[in-house]
Amino acid sequence: MSEALGKVAKEYGGKPITAIALAYVIAKAPNVFPLIGGRKVKHLEENIQALNIRLTTEQIEYLESQKQFEVGFPGNFIGPDPKVTGKPSPLLASNAPYAFVRSATSITSPELNW
Repeated sequence: MSEALGKVAKEYGGKPITAIALAYVIAKAPNVFPLIGGRKVKHLEENIQALNIRLTTEQIEYLESQKQFEVGFPGNFIGPDPKVTGKPSPLLASNAPYAFVRSATSITSPELNW
């Protein structure tokens, strides 16, 4: 994962991989406020750089392709969140017809084109 973060960091002129990792977390969901830490002022300054980074959809997909994430129970049993996908999971769809409004995206979402 560090190599993948490093590759994306090079696309941003060699930004610290911690800033890329924080930018990824911020881009994944609305109302995300990552807790950061560090032992030196330099660490804080590196982490603050994440606020100026807007990852593209391709970069997010690249980072996610590096390591398979296992959701675990009950997520792997119930299925994905319908508010994220806009569709009911197979478990819900087998019971009744449903319609969902998609949830808000993050403020750094590539879909917003800021």
